[in-house]
Amino acid sequence: MTDKERLEVIKSCKWADLIIKDCPYVADYSLYKKVGIEMLTHGSDIVLDNSGNDMYGEAKKEGKFRVFERTYGSSTSNLVGRMLLKKKVKEPVSKKMLDYHNELALKFQEDWVDNLGSKFADVPVYEIKDFLYKNLDITQLCTDSKLKNQNLQRLSIDDKDNNENDTKNSINTKNNTNKIIDNTDINNNNIKRMKNSDSTLSQTYNSTKKQRTVYIDGSFDLYHAGHASIIKHARHRADKLIIGLHNDDEIRKYKLESPIMATSERKLILLSNRYIDKIIDNAPYIPTDDFVKKYNIDEIVCGKESKKFYVHLMSVNVHTFCNEFFYLNAELIVQRIFKNYEVYMKKIKKMQPTDLISPQ
Repeated sequence: MTDKERLEVIKSCKWADLIIKDCPYVADYSLYKKVGIEMLTHGSDIVLDNSGNDMYGEAKKEGKFRVFERTYGSSTSNLVGRMLLKKKVKEPVSKKMLDYHNELALKFQEDWVDNLGSKFADVPVYEIKDFLYKNLDITQLCTDSKLKNQNLQRLSIDDKDNNENDTKNSINTKNNTNKIIDNTDINNNNIKRMKNSDSTLSQTYNSTKKQRTVYIDGSFDLYHAGHASIIKHARHRADKLIIGLHNDDEIRKYKLESPIMATSERKLILLSNRYIDKIIDNAPYIPTDDFVKKYNIDEIVCGKESKKFYVHLMSVNVHTFCNEFFYLNAELIVQRIFKNYEVYMKKIKKMQPTDLISPQ
């Protein structure tokens, strides 16, 4: 993704209070101290620069570094692997795809043994695989006891269970915003904190007493700037924003192929979005008037290409949205990965064996 695309995604994250643009790849702790940052963190994987040095060495020496555990099985490398595998095989029932899932399940099994005790060592691989790919609640695998106790699942309901609990996002969206500063401003001692334009969210969409409920549905596969921007736009039109998340089976039924990310992974990303008030699990691909009435939906927001799925609805307004990120979709991101991979492989093929050996 481009700088602009990635920035749009980060701006939508409710856990981010301050965004520093154009940061150096190798962490410069002295730079961050100027804006009052007291601690640097990273996942449990070791990160080295092109010289083999620890990228967070300076912060570690000062005792200003902390490690957090990643969500097992979810990483950029893992997603890229799934995309490249998608290029080789069309359907997930192929042997190569099954081998990949088996390998991933074995990796999970190793992690469980290391982190949760040896009692998981005898669990059959196929049971782990089923557990992973059938709506696995990733939040339950979190090693942070505080997050476990918070139970992030409280933000969603399941349409299949007819659960009417109107749960709210724990982050206040009325004044919820992050700030953006530029790396060059820090270096020039001209720290200028610019409020994100998202901060203009009003408490109500209009002066009427009735709460305005807006709905967006989708797969939200490979969550990108297009998703973030339309969700933000919808929240500006609403007092309450509901997201309908399609499960894997529903997506396969209409798109005739599986999403790159599992339902649980896609849901976990949506849970981090600052604009969402409620998530409906197992939402229908084509909603009905009864569905609209059930959740008191006043308006549906969608892209121009998706409007055809809502024209039959009689009881709700359908608003189409198009902005600078309209071109983005999961397929385009996959194609970018394919292209970069092909360029990389051509470069490798041109290299001599000696080029692959690091100098002593």
